[in-house]
Amino acid sequence: MKKILAVALAVVMMFSISVVAFADQTITKDSENQYATADVVTTFDAETDASYTVTVPSSVQIAWGDTSAQDAGYSVESQLPIGASLAVSAAANDSGTMKSSGSDTLTFTVANGAATTFGPVNAAGTEPEENVTVSIASFKGVAVGTYTGTMTYTVVYAAA
Repeated sequence: MKKILAVALAVVMMFSISVVAFADQTITKDSENQYATADVVTTFDAETDASYTVTVPSSVQIAWGDTSAQDAGYSVESQLPIGASLAVSAAANDSGTMKSSGSDTLTFTVANGAATTFGPVNAAGTEPEENVTVSIASFKGVAVGTYTGTMTYTVVYAAA
C-alpha cells in the first residue's frame, strides 16, 4: 500500500512540475526564434472595481420674489464596465407644490430634469455637471414666508 501511495504522489508531483514548464516560454541560443510574446490582460471585479457617484444639492435656496432659474444641477463621476451606463433624472415631487407652516402654497418647476444617460467614462473620468434648474413663476397673492417643497433625483444603473 505504501508503494502505491508513493507512486501516486510521484505522478502528482510530475504533473505539477510539467504545468510550470508549459506556462513559460524559454528562449535559448539554439531557439529558432529569438523572441517570445506574452498577453497583457486587465482583470476586474464588477462588484468592487466599477463605481459611480452622483452629487446632488441638499437644498436649493430661492430668494423671495426672485423668479429667475436657480441652479439645482448635479454632477456624475463614474468608472463603469464597458457597455454599462447611468441614467440620471430630476423631477418635482407633488407637482412642485411648496407648503408653508400655514395653508399657503407656491409652485416651482424643474427645467432640464429629463433623464440624461452617461457612458462608462469620458476622457477626464468625470462627466460634466448637468444644468438642472428650479424656478417659481410668481410670488403674487402669496403671504411672505418660508415655503418648502421637494424634488427627487433618480439614478438608474444599467449593467453591461
